[in-house]
Amino acid sequence: MPLGIIPGNHDIDRALAKNASFTAKFKPLVAALASEGLPSIPVTDPIWLTFSAGDAAVRLVLLNSCWGCGSKEFIPAEFRDDVQDAIEKALSRGQPDKQIAAYYDRQFDTPAFSNDTIEKLINAIPNASDCPVLVVAAHHNLLPQRLTRLAPYTELVNSGAVRGALEELDVPVLYLHGHIHQDPIELLQRPGGNVVASIAAPEIVKGFNVIELIFTRTSLPLTCRIIKWRFDQGGYLKQQKPVNIPLIGSRRRSHNDSLAPLYSLLLKHKELYWNQLIEEAKAIFASNVEEELEEALELLFSDGRIEIYNYELASYNWIVGARV
Repeated sequence: MPLGIIPGNHDIDRALAKNASFTAKFKPLVAALASEGLPSIPVTDPIWLTFSAGDAAVRLVLLNSCWGCGSKEFIPAEFRDDVQDAIEKALSRGQPDKQIAAYYDRQFDTPAFSNDTIEKLINAIPNASDCPVLVVAAHHNLLPQRLTRLAPYTELVNSGAVRGALEELDVPVLYLHGHIHQDPIELLQRPGGNVVASIAAPEIVKGFNVIELIFTRTSLPLTCRIIKWRFDQGGYLKQQKPVNIPLIGSRRRSHNDSLAPLYSLLLKHKELYWNQLIEEAKAIFASNVEEELEEALELLFSDGRIEIYNYELASYNWIVGARV
């Protein structure tokens, strides 16, 4: 499986960030990764990775959202030097940990994507037939975080440019990020457009997310399933209830006449075990009953019309229910 690494605002060399070169501050991290035989980070160019299973494929693009971190160029010119001098004086005092924490917490940093990165991302996105779902990974959040912060720079200074570009795509997008040390899942969608799902990961000491993508048999993205693994108060890692995000949008199979009778069947019985469903479904599907049934259930489930208990297990463990 491909491995991708993205830089965070704590990963740059802040002394080198004072140089005129925007790339110098990333060189120590790039060198450290190379020395360990690990893949490099995206500095100026997005890095593209491909994940595939059978005929289904996902493109993952890694972006550098730390282009402006540690640099003063994104601070308004009228008081840029004064602010930079004040920051340097504060960081040089006797309590470096406290000063640096205050620096990050109040976001005097200016996280940003480079204009070149945004342009290269937009121009390199494959068409929908080659890339039915796009996954984007960057350190910083696209949307303002929930915590109120009276600070000059609380978010990415140019997140709107990337957000707007992603919303205009004709494929669903998953934007994976960290930075805020919380784990909200938020959906953006223009009228008639595809969903852009912003999915935050927590601090690693609190757990991690597993992202599963479910495709139709024709390789269309159907559902994104986010499985949260979190440490409880006793220090044990536990799986939380998965979160499901529909991805298929308007790409319905209009010729599929099985959904209505299947949904009607489930409403009639309220709840059925998998083996019961197989028997009942023989009157609905002419062939490939199990495969057709499973895909039809996934479609209804992605729409929130039915409940599938034991969904994390193989389909023969499913108990399917529907109620008005």
